[in-house]
Amino acid sequence: MNVGIRHLLAHDGVHVLVLTHDVRLAEGTLSRLGNAAAGAPTFGILAPELFHRPGEPFSYGGVVEPGGRVRHLKRPARAGTPGIGECDWADGAALLLNRRMLEQVGLFEERFFIYCEDADLALRGTQWGWRVGTVRDAVAFQHRASGSARRLRLT
Repeated sequence: MNVGIRHLLAHDGVHVLVLTHDVRLAEGTLSRLGNAAAGAPTFGILAPELFHRPGEPFSYGGVVEPGGRVRHLKRPARAGTPGIGECDWADGAALLLNRRMLEQVGLFEERFFIYCEDADLALRGTQWGWRVGTVRDAVAFQHRASGSARRLRLT
């Protein structure tokens, strides 16, 4: 992903939208993400609420538990900013990344393969004062993975 992000950062965009191959955005999601980003410039990462299918939530962002274990929130995160539920990290399936945050903290850590690069980027961002959140009523759908459950730790 970093190759594409570097290409986009060589131009004048304010945000970079990152999507995995198996994610689909619900109608209006892109505009809701953009509007939220415009109204909340302290957020380095914004994400839609992620579902496997309607009525089956997958992630409303994530938290880092004591000891470094990461887990998805299965209910909307607390809303500190209107329309945005704050969290520790957001699933990398669909992310709107603030250019200034990327320039300050760097891109995805390439030593991570498949998992935890999203949580790592968010944690590095929050160390610099950036916030992370999911945008209410911005919805994306991701095909349910058939692999193992995410039981990983950041160390």
